[in-house]
Amino acid sequence: MARISLCLIARDEEELLPGCLASVEGAVDEIVVVDTGSTDRTPELARGAGARVVARPWDDDFAAPRNEALRHATGDWILQLDADERLAADAGRKIRAALRTGAADAYLLRLHNAARLDASLDEVVSGAARHGDPVSLMRLFRRFTGARYRGRIHETLDASLVEGGARFAFLPADLVHLGGAPGLRATLGKRSRNLALLRRCCADDPDDVIWYGYLATELHAEGATQEARDVAERGWSIVDRQHPVRSLHQLAVIRSV
Repeated sequence: MARISLCLIARDEEELLPGCLASVEGAVDEIVVVDTGSTDRTPELARGAGARVVARPWDDDFAAPRNEALRHATGDWILQLDADERLAADAGRKIRAALRTGAADAYLLRLHNAARLDASLDEVVSGAARHGDPVSLMRLFRRFTGARYRGRIHETLDASLVEGGARFAFLPADLVHLGGAPGLRATLGKRSRNLALLRRCCADDPDDVIWYGYLATELHAEGATQEARDVAERGWSIVDRQHPVRSLHQLAVIRSV
């Protein structure tokens, strides 16, 4: 039977981490947590749940700790979650069944943003307590040497999987994202952090259209409409110079908005 490693990065997540790890019980064979500087009980709780905990200082780069987790994983497959995410009911069984078929090397799973923190997983998945529509994200993939996350924020390894010849498929298994709840997002100050990192990405990599799409989206949500429009148009002016596997979806959507 294929072994699955859960790879997770965390910092000061003692409130949310236990629920995440409880949701994968029986669904994964190994847990690797890269801690990026917690001052609370996050490392202790992770070890208590049987995780291998690796410390890595935070340096404004989400891809770096993700890659560190991959380096320590030993499973045949990698499941990527964050501390504020949970596997919904029956997701573990569906994942195991999909891996037995050998039909793909990477799977997109459905992620549902919770509308409120006290909602049950079933309420979120059904839509009764969901914020927005579910989105499909690549969160389950076969571990291979060339797999590598890229991007200081909104990090992804899709490009490296494509370069490695991976076969992609959709898997109807559900993830619930508590961090998507509007109240929690505002409390944690995620938007200001994201804006700072995205501005840096645009400056460091001005020819990559994806950063303009994400930055314009955050600016629009912040109410900076004119700047969002300017950023979106700047990104649209370079679409003809993009890598074949780079998605234009984010930029196209926010530009139409």
